[in-house]
Order: sequence, then structure tokens, then C-alpha cells
Amino acid sequence: MNSVWISFCFSIMLLNNLKILGADGLRTSYLLYDVNYGEGFNLRRDVYIRFANLVRFLNLYQSQTKWTLVLPPWGQLYHWFNNRSLGQLPWSTFFDLPSLNLFVPVLEFDQFQAETNRSPISKVYYMESLPFTDGKWLERVEPRPCKGRHSYYYSSTHQHWFGWMYGYGERQPISEFSCLGVQAEAKTLVDFVVSLGPVRSVMFDRGESVIHGSYSEWSPEWWTARRSMVFSKRLRKLAAEFRQQYLNSTDVADGTVRPADWRRLRAAEGSAIGGPYLAAHLRRLDFLRAHPDATPSIGSAASQLIRLSRSLGLSTVFLATDDPEAESQLTEQLLKAGAADIRLVRFANSAAAESLTDGELAILDQIVGSHARHFVGSRASTFTYRLVEERSLLGFARSSSIGVFCKGVEDDCEPGTYWAPQYEPRFTLTGENSREEL
Repeated sequence: MNSVWISFCFSIMLLNNLKILGADGLRTSYLLYDVNYGEGFNLRRDVYIRFANLVRFLNLYQSQTKWTLVLPPWGQLYHWFNNRSLGQLPWSTFFDLPSLNLFVPVLEFDQFQAETNRSPISKVYYMESLPFTDGKWLERVEPRPCKGRHSYYYSSTHQHWFGWMYGYGERQPISEFSCLGVQAEAKTLVDFVVSLGPVRSVMFDRGESVIHGSYSEWSPEWWTARRSMVFSKRLRKLAAEFRQQYLNSTDVADGTVRPADWRRLRAAEGSAIGGPYLAAHLRRLDFLRAHPDATPSIGSAASQLIRLSRSLGLSTVFLATDDPEAESQLTEQLLKAGAADIRLVRFANSAAAESLTDGELAILDQIVGSHARHFVGSRASTFTYRLVEERSLLGFARSSSIGVFCKGVEDDCEPGTYWAPQYEPRFTLTGENSREEL
């Protein structure tokens, strides 16, 4: 009887170990993160890069563990207004997961819950930024009592912690919760995670608190993660159809055909021609208050578009803006200035837009804008930053990508920032480029 009981116990232990160990014999661990509610869609994309590289470094450092990055569902963000944007939207709504997985292992949150049978997350750390020391940055990660407000609480009934957790609340328990003082780049968290010993899952809340540091836009590591962030095939197809129908633009004619595998895309700067239209990103609403010295009036923006359109010989302007009144106001100003021949085009006016979330519309604006012959953006806007990055990857000349709206028509404002893509040999394939199948 004892031998039967021992055999049964051993079988249970073996099954549990099989769940923790993957088919390759490596221990499976999960890294989760979240971002402050007030941060927008495009900054969150940048925070993803920080944690994707953290997972990369963890897998390089811990040879016996396979770390997987759990993707935080997209909820109702500050800049998302329509009802279609509510709920926990998966990353596959916006991005191509097979492409992300070519860089580091990633998993949707609901898949994580399924794989772990909704087991408690082992450790959750709420990160709080530490002040400078004598005016200097001092790289450090320090467990400490919580100083600020947060959403986490302990339930004596369930014997677990709970929090906002992407809106899942008590549907996702937590074993341990504590706060973490940080003044660090993301890679510094590697030593901290390793110091925890074998752990099933770790989450860092307020992920924007850690910076890229050594692995910022000038580094190949940053660009490898950025290159892997390919938009979903569905959105790319919608953008291609829109460009062809409304802007007389196709990848073949524009010199923007891209391989199916992002590791094969290495376009030389200046190789892309772009569609016969000018793309403009005009950030307005909160920028009128946050960046008044860099945000033009509608009249000034219209005058700058007329001047640029005339100099480029382009009569079509694709407009991306957060201001629902901007299009009609710009049209009125163009008519007043005798520029009725300049045509404004917006994806938001198309029939396809009616069923899309704000996040999907933002990405479609970026895709269409990134294929234009010339682009002018808004200073200090992460939307503009991401669009310029797309253009640099497609092979557009920096001179056609870094222009920004000035406050006044006659202002001589500095162009936007440009970082040339960097390519790691390990993640750059050569040879015959397979064409994209849309």
C-alpha cells in the first residue's frame, strides 16, 4: 500500500515538473509588466522594447531557464474615445505575434492564464522612481516600503493579493506584492530577477519607470526589438487597399516592398520613393496646453501645408490628427488661401474606419503616413517618432521624414530627431528576400 501511495505522489510531482519544464528541458518562467494608465499607445510601444530586451538578456544570462514575455492587454487608454476600444484587447489586434516571437518568446495574457491554470503570479513589484543623488543618476534597484498610492490589496479571505491587473482584478491572484525603488535602465533588472532564484512568474508594474539607458535608439539591441514590431497582416492589408484606392499608391510603384520576415528587411536610406502624396501629423488637443510654443494654429498649419505641397509638387495631403475639427478647419483655410486644388484625405473618413478601434486607426494612420513621398510631423509627439522610425526602416531619406510643423509660418524651427536603423548580424538575414503576401 505504501509503495502505491509513493508511486502516486511521484506521478503528481512529475506532472507538476512537466508543467514547469518545457519540451527542451528548460525551466519555464514568465515576465509580466504594466504601464501607468495615463501613458499613451505609442509610449507603451517603447516600453515594450525595454522589457523585450530584458527578456532577451535574461535568456542569455540564465541558460537553464526560458523566459517568456507576457503581453499586457490593451485597455481603454487616455487617448482612446470610441466604445470599440473598451475591454482587454490582445496584442494580435495590432501586431504580428509570429514576428515578435522571432526576437523573444511572447505570449498573450489569456494564453498565460491558460498555461498556468490561473495560478497566482509569484511576485509583483510596483516600481517607484528614486530621486537623483547629489544631482547625479545612480543606477540602483531597492526593495522598500511603498511610498505612493497603488491599486494592490491583500484579501485575507482568498489569502492572496489582488490589483487592477489589466482589468482582470480578482480573476488573477498574486502570491507576493512589494514596492521597488528604481533608478535604472531595464537591463539592471536582470541581476535583480536572478537574485530571486527559481521563480515561476515576475511582474513589474509602472514599467515606464526604467529607461533604455545603454540600449537606446542608437543601439543595435534597441533597433532589433523595434524591427520585430511588425503590424498585423490585417491592418497592413487595410492600409494597402486604402493607399491604392485613395492615394494611387502601391508598394511596387513606391519602392516599399518589404520581405515577409522582418530580419530580411535592410533597405538603404533613400531607396524608397513613396506614394504621390504628402503625409502630415498634426497633434492638437492636449498639445495646445502641453506644448503651446510648438503647436501651430490651424491657419499657420494650413499655410505650411500649402508651402510644402507647392515645393514638392504634391496636391494630395494625407492627414493624421487627434483633433476632430482640424480637417474641416484646414479645408476652410485652404479655400481662403486659394488652394482649393489641395486635397485632404483621412483614413477616419473611409467606410473601413467605422468598425475599428482608436488604436487600429492610429496604426493605419502610421502605415499610410510612413509610405508617403514626404512627411511632416509634430514636435515631441511619440506618434511622430514611431512613424519616422517606420519610414527609416522602409528606406526613406531622412530629409523626407524629419520635418515638423513650426509654431509660425516664418519660424525656422529645428527638424525632428532621426536615428538611423542599426542591424545585428544575428537578427539580419541575407540572400533572396521573400516578398510580402498581403
